[in-house]
This record gives sequence, structure tokens and C-alpha cells, in this order.
Amino acid sequence: MNSSDQVSLAVFQKVMVRAGRPFVSYRLPGEPLTVTIFGPGSFQKLDSFRSLLDQANGFVMAPFEENGPIWWLESENRVVGNFVDIRYLPKDTAPQMEFSSLTVTPPSRDQYIRMVSDAIHHIERGEAGKIVLSRPIVHELKDSVMHSGGLFAILCEMYPSAFVYLAHMPGMGLWTGASPELLLRKDGPEIQTISLSGTRAASSGDVPWGDKETNEHLWVSRFIAEQLEFLGCENMKVSPMHTVPAGRVEHLRTTFSATCSESRTASLIYALHPTPAVCGWPTMSAYNLIRRIENYDRSFYTGFMGPLFNRNDFSFFVNLRCMNILKDQAVIYVGGGITIDSNPQDEWNETEMKSRTMLGAIEKLANFAD
Repeated sequence: MNSSDQVSLAVFQKVMVRAGRPFVSYRLPGEPLTVTIFGPGSFQKLDSFRSLLDQANGFVMAPFEENGPIWWLESENRVVGNFVDIRYLPKDTAPQMEFSSLTVTPPSRDQYIRMVSDAIHHIERGEAGKIVLSRPIVHELKDSVMHSGGLFAILCEMYPSAFVYLAHMPGMGLWTGASPELLLRKDGPEIQTISLSGTRAASSGDVPWGDKETNEHLWVSRFIAEQLEFLGCENMKVSPMHTVPAGRVEHLRTTFSATCSESRTASLIYALHPTPAVCGWPTMSAYNLIRRIENYDRSFYTGFMGPLFNRNDFSFFVNLRCMNILKDQAVIYVGGGITIDSNPQDEWNETEMKSRTMLGAIEKLANFAD
């Protein structure tokens, strides 16, 4: 095909956003090529994980909210790589985009520290063992919507071991992120999931992890093992706990693999989402406390997303290190696990570290634009 018959992926993404057309671009961890899916169709609302698994060839965006709607984009057209045939460009390219409006008020440092202290108080009273609190950060980003394709390319370059995505959901927002956390992968009867929790600055060397981070990780790992066993998964293998880098921070990670019958797949998703790594323990107690303390809608942050080809072939990732792109603004979401050993100031510092994943990409984008 002649190069004049193609446009760059970044140009295609820009035109699609301006025209108000839905699409998703993503890059699986460790893969060299991006995938972009789109069609004449829009995101469909599904009511359950079981109905999700009845779909084939598309992309899911699921919220953190319990029993919230699951959004599905069918892969009517699929392009691999960084160039797109011009025949796929919308015929009507007049601006039709709908800018999402800012609906959250970011807490100040002192407010967040009070939130963490409140969570610790509930834990001391025995209402939960762990509560994962989060906060939004609003960052000015001129022409943010038009630069979203460039931001996606930068995230792919900066975080090769992450799941990177850009999802344009007309009426629901423009989201992008670089997630380090697999929720669930299925390949035939084989499944894989991970426990990823405990955070500190990257390049800490051979310094031992503290009790707070180690215990937090063990909460998540125990929960996952119990869920796999309860649902009758077989041939379970568990890796040793080890340290993995994730941009400017590093985490403790344990990998689980097993075999699971097709009939249990939907139940497994229900059981794993949300994990204690993004919600807490026990799940419902932590969830209810989060809704009370945070007092804002997380939307797709700490939900999950990813491609599904059929009920036995999918890769879903927790929506971490992500942002919602607005007109001239980006709302970045960060959080951390609160336990009885937490220090409120340290928890604030952890969210500051985690925000560097997305802020670093924004800074790099700004340098390119100068």
C-alpha cells in the first residue's frame, strides 16, 4: 500500500476524537505493536460479566462501582501498528467532540491526610483490615484532547511492561493509562492473575521491604489464593513474592496460574474485582468505607479494561496509573492501601510518587510541543 493511502495513528486518533467517534488503541505488556479497534458502532452497555463473556472481538471498560454498567466496544475494524488506511477516516470531520466537565474537587494535602487518619480509625475499630483510598489530581494541559494520541505514544515508549490504552468514549470521556496490574488473563483453560501491592520509590536496591508493605501484599495474595481455591481452580502455581519496577515506583508482586473451567469464568471475575489491592479487605466493608470517606465517583479508575476475543481468550487489567482527559485539563487518579501500620504523611507521599507515572508523560509531551 502506498504511504499516501495512510495516516499516522496519532492523526487518526485526533480526527476520531474531533469527530466524536468511539475507538480504543492499546498495547499489551511486552508487545511491540499497538492495536486500534473501531467501527460505525458505539460502546454498548452490558449488565453483567456473564453477558460480557457472550461477546467476541472487542474491548471492555468496567468501572470500580459495584454493579456499575460495563461498557463494550465491538472490534468491527481492527488495525495493528502505527499507520491507518485513510479509508477509515470519518467522512464528516467537522468538530463533534463532547468535552467532559470537571466533576471532582481534589482534596488538599491536609484534607487527604485527614481522610487517611479517618480510615486508620475505622481499621482500629475493627471495621476493616485494609482500606484503599484515592484522590484525583487536576493538571492543566492545554489542547489536551488534541494531544491525546501523542500522550498514548509516549506512554507506550516510557512503560514497555505496562498495559497502555487510549479509549475515546463519547459522552463518557477520553481515558488513557499505563497499568502495571493484570486482573485476569485466560487462554483456553489456563488462567493467570497477580497480586501487586506495596509501593516504594524505584531503585531502592536491596533494602528490605517494611512490615506495612509486606503485610499489605500478603492480604492481597491470601485473598486471591482463597478465591481461586473456592471456585475450584486446579493446578495452582504461586510464584515467590518479588520486587518489580513500575515507572518511578516499584511494587511487590506474586503471580498465580491455574486451570479453570469455562463455567466458572464469570464467577472468577466477580470474585477478583475489585481486589484488596484497589479496594481493601473485607471487600464490602472496605468498599462502603471508601464511598463514605472519599466522597467522589472513581468512575473507571480502579475498574478494569482490556481486549476480549472470546470467553476463553482475554486479558483484563486493573485501571491504574490513568487519567481522564478534559478540555485543557487532565484528571490523574492515584491511591494507596491504608492499614493499621499506615502513616498519613507517608500515604500522601506515596500518592505523589505514583502520580509521576502520568505527570512524567505529560511533561515529556510538553517538551515535544515546545
